[in-house]
Amino acid sequence: MAKKLSGKALKIFETVVYSIAGAIALWGLTYIVLGLIANYGPIDNDLQQASENLAKLFKLGFFEWGIILFCIGMGIGILVLLIIANTVDKTNEKAARRAARLAKIEADMDATAKAE
Repeated sequence: MAKKLSGKALKIFETVVYSIAGAIALWGLTYIVLGLIANYGPIDNDLQQASENLAKLFKLGFFEWGIILFCIGMGIGILVLLIIANTVDKTNEKAARRAARLAKIEADMDATAKAE
């Protein structure tokens, strides 16, 4: 069974994962900028040669790797956001049900006290 995180541990987990996702997205954004400079910068620059060498090795240059890394970072961030939002919603619904249950018990006790 999955271990449930407390409020403080959840905030720490959320902060760490958002930081990692942001770092991956920033890394991707850096590669995108390097790819744009390599493709549209001055002719025969070092970035263009590096991008071509990377493309020979992996079939993708800086720009394409940047898009992939940026999407991975954003995907991780969105996934964690959805998971945390779902957890918070469940907690809020549980608290609302508990409050409604207590209010009904108090109303029943008041009604019984008035009847006597």
